[in-house]
Amino acid sequence: MLIGKLAWGAVVGVVGAVLMSACTYPGPNPAEFGYKRAADGDIVIAYPLCPGHAVAGAAIYVRADDDGGDFDFKTLWQADRPVAKSVEAGVFTVGAPESFQTEKRRLQGDLPNGFYVEVTETFQGSTADGRDGWIDLKRLASADLKVDEFMTNKGKVMTRAEISDQLGCRSANSTP
Repeated sequence: MLIGKLAWGAVVGVVGAVLMSACTYPGPNPAEFGYKRAADGDIVIAYPLCPGHAVAGAAIYVRADDDGGDFDFKTLWQADRPVAKSVEAGVFTVGAPESFQTEKRRLQGDLPNGFYVEVTETFQGSTADGRDGWIDLKRLASADLKVDEFMTNKGKVMTRAEISDQLGCRSANSTP
């Protein structure tokens, strides 16, 4: 009887842990960012976002090799304090003053073909690190994107809504 209670307790504990982690941690296939070139050549990012969450800032960085074979990251651009509701909603242009009010690090020169984007989010009054994603600009060379379409790192064309729908959020109180 004691073994049965212990086994039942273990099952309940494991099921509870799985359910809790499903609400707070990204799965094995994290949501893809979307990206495209604007008419002026600037890069526009579409960040996956749940209702009630808002973009607070963003950064672009690349991996930089150290002499010892280890690697570090170099920030190419960093900004915060969104200027427009569309930026808070997850769509912003890298290096553009119409996206963020404060540039902590200005973009110098052209972006490389591959880089990471890291986003800071606000949710219920708290600011925290959001997701980061890989951007591969070579994928845009052959893309014929419509107005509301973005490319993903995996080569899939998605609309803005489809990008956020990857998270499976249902309400403003949901967390991915």
